[in-house]
Amino acid sequence: MYGLILTYNFFQVFWRLVGPLDEAEPDFDPMSGSARIQADRSEGEIILDLLADSEPELDESFTLLITKIEGGAEIESTYNTSSFTVRY
Repeated sequence: MYGLILTYNFFQVFWRLVGPLDEAEPDFDPMSGSARIQADRSEGEIILDLLADSEPELDESFTLLITKIEGGAEIESTYNTSSFTVRY
């Protein structure tokens, strides 16, 4: 008897932004989502549109948090965040 080996063509990375979030006036679009990455690749791209504030703030810090991965890939919890600052 042979073992079953599953092969995935891609995996999907789910993410969300964490920071000083204002639902009435969001800073980014989108604020959460997912990205598909080919199984033979080790990196992908998440594109965020920065939205203008009605009242500019000097510095705002955000963290992009990877919340889940589907399709057979895994990530260590020490590598599931990326922090950045938006300066006026």
